[in-house]
Amino acid sequence: MRKLIVISLVVVLLGAGCRPNPEPYEQEALTWVEKNAPTYVYDGSGLHVSESVQGGCSSCWDIFLDFESSAAGYGDRTDEMLAQVITPHTTRVRFLRGDIIEVVTDQVYDEMNARQLENIFLPQ
Repeated sequence: MRKLIVISLVVVLLGAGCRPNPEPYEQEALTWVEKNAPTYVYDGSGLHVSESVQGGCSSCWDIFLDFESSAAGYGDRTDEMLAQVITPHTTRVRFLRGDIIEVVTDQVYDEMNARQLENIFLPQ
């Protein structure tokens, strides 16, 4: 009987660690993008979580968010001539040990630093 209780407790404890909950990270990612991501703040709509992928620790996540912009481009485009076209975007919000460390849209725009990323693999 004692062995059965110990085994049951181990199974419960191990099982709890196998199913981390991405919801707090998803909510934090949504809030951050809604309030801070220049591309979304400028003209984004329809923000929603499309995928949550756990990294190497229980509080390491990549949260993927999809939304649409009403004009082409990235960031605050206030002084630019814009093509008025519905543009789908995917933003990855990366958490490391519970902290947001990177927010990148379409793998080309750094939302935290409001700048285009450089592709180091293509010749200039």
